[in-house]
Amino acid sequence: KGGNGATKKVSLSVMLLQLGLARVQAYSASMSPHGDAFFAEEAAAKAAKIRIWESYVEEDDIVENASKQANGNSIDTDGGNLESIQCTVCHINNGNSFYIQKASPAAKAAMDAVTKAMAAVGEQYGTTKGTDGSGFMEPRKGQNCLALYQEKSGAKWFRAKILKVVNEGGTQKLHVQYIDFGNEATVEKDCVRKVSDPSIFATEALATLCSLAFVRTPELNADYGTDAAIYLSDLTMGKELQAKLHGKNEVGSLDVTLIPSDSADDSINAKLLREGLATIPRKAKAWKKEAQDIMATLKEAQESAHKDHIRMWLYGDPRNDDDDQRF
Repeated sequence: KGGNGATKKVSLSVMLLQLGLARVQAYSASMSPHGDAFFAEEAAAKAAKIRIWESYVEEDDIVENASKQANGNSIDTDGGNLESIQCTVCHINNGNSFYIQKASPAAKAAMDAVTKAMAAVGEQYGTTKGTDGSGFMEPRKGQNCLALYQEKSGAKWFRAKILKVVNEGGTQKLHVQYIDFGNEATVEKDCVRKVSDPSIFATEALATLCSLAFVRTPELNADYGTDAAIYLSDLTMGKELQAKLHGKNEVGSLDVTLIPSDSADDSINAKLLREGLATIPRKAKAWKKEAQDIMATLKEAQESAHKDHIRMWLYGDPRNDDDDQRF
């Protein structure tokens, strides 16, 4: 019976990899006797550009491109078009930090698979606090887990990661991030369960941390910070968007230009600038031809806000040297 269960887990993991619906978690695979098979199936799906690999760019290329942008290296004039994807914004941290989910058929299939797996967890554990704690003897930062989240329709289980272990009033709690949506919460240990089936995490996190390319907004606790976050939410939540990908920056988020899919209007980046809720750091540079064109449009939007003294520009230039540190 135990042997059959192990075979089913291996088969499920291999099937997800073959279908391009999962990535190999390197550490877990290295500890598994089937690790070589997992890596081989992932490599085959990647080479065939199946589902989640359909727009795959090698990480080294992304980091190199982002480095060129950050350091202001020479412009790429060989075509110079940016990769783009369809997406939705699923969580907003502030006016320039948010999470997206891809809107491709492959991404939607992956979300459906994860949702079904979480429904099965609900059938196993129920959706109320347990009496056996989290199942972790020593919960630690970076550990994958299953965590309850209270929605309008009731509590549900979601894939999560422990960001830190905290003590509140002598009670140990866990600060977790729901990895398929980006939001965070501090929960009691009995709202968390150990991952008993590693295949649940065979599909990587479905939410990607992003920033608006060439744009800076105030922190939430600064003047206009909350206004920028609310405006970003109004422009994006519940809408399908096109994201032009500029590459990862050194803090790990993906710099993007967001454009409404149903409109040829300004990008979201430009709208925030035009409303005086964002600025372009002085040292920001574009290295691809299409990015240069985007930058020109952004500068026009910023100049409009500057000329009319809108919000952040009311008393002059709101930028300071700290804004330029990343560039």
